[in-house]
Amino acid sequence: KGKIEKDMFSKAWANAKTITPMIFS
Repeated sequence: KGKIEKDMFSKAWANAKTITPMIFS
C-alpha cells in the first residue's frame, strides 16, 4: 500500500513538473 501510494505520488509529481511550465509559459 505505501509503495503504491509513493509510486502514484512520484508519477503525479512528474506530471506536475511537466504541465506546470506549460501553464506559466
